[in-house]
Amino acid sequence: MPLWKKLFGMAVASLRDIGFGLLAANFLAAHFGEPVTTMVWYGLGVLFAILPDTDIIVQKIAGAPVDSLHRQSVMHTPIIMIGGALALYLLSPSFSVLAAVCLFLHFVDDTIGDENAGTGVAWLYPFNTRILVIFCKEDGQRNLVRWEGSWHLTPVPLEVWLERFWLRPTKEATINIAVFAIAIAVVLLQGGGLW
Repeated sequence: MPLWKKLFGMAVASLRDIGFGLLAANFLAAHFGEPVTTMVWYGLGVLFAILPDTDIIVQKIAGAPVDSLHRQSVMHTPIIMIGGALALYLLSPSFSVLAAVCLFLHFVDDTIGDENAGTGVAWLYPFNTRILVIFCKEDGQRNLVRWEGSWHLTPVPLEVWLERFWLRPTKEATINIAVFAIAIAVVLLQGGGLW
């Protein structure tokens, strides 16, 4: 798969988290009395919202296969990541809360299943390794909640995952684009622009 196609697919896959980061930054900046159009807030909101997925970069650098099970890394452990964000409270209360909210929204998004069962998140790791997936479809049946002991799915290579969900019209791609468009609209209507 050409590099441009991978990058485009990964961008579409990230739009929902980016949208959540923009919305969180917009509302929290207003809550903390910061100018809503502060680019730093938007930049940090996006950074914190996509931070867990940077584990893909680590996989690539380490020479490991980049696949759908990247959520098994420490970057996808809510207790550690959100706890770390809240530990920054002494340095910057407002940015600490922004980080925690953006990370929380990312993990909730990753917890929601898809048409391929979804991989879920180990919310209580390192205290418990059980994986939580909600609204998943598995073996043709829709499950409200799946709470299991480990990831049991076969890894799907990055290229296959991109082709299946993000490089063609799918429900998932449409939702991501819609969330991003709503976030951009809110940002533009709220503060008059990103700059």
